[in-house]
Amino acid sequence: MASITYEHVWKRFGEVVAVQDLDVFVEDKEFLVFVGPSGCGKSTTLRMIAGLESITAGQLWIDGVLANELRPADRGAAMVFQSLSKVARTLCPVRGSATTTSSPETAVPVT
Repeated sequence: MASITYEHVWKRFGEVVAVQDLDVFVEDKEFLVFVGPSGCGKSTTLRMIAGLESITAGQLWIDGVLANELRPADRGAAMVFQSLSKVARTLCPVRGSATTTSSPETAVPVT
């Protein structure tokens, strides 16, 4: 594991502010849970650690290394999704009705 430090981190999508002035320090081996309503920035906050979202402003440190410009593969971080449907939507976006099933929990794109 590693320590994580957010220093005045902001994430904007155009005019929409997804994460506003986040200041958090998580010690190595410490356990932290983000809880909040849909759309409050929980997943975006975690995606910034993994390098799947860029940081609009501020600094993200992973084990004392500035990670703002590090490639995802160089961060030593990954994400585990809460449900299979989120994995399917993120990794295999379904287009139209061309799937092997209609359930979002098991949707597999047909190629």
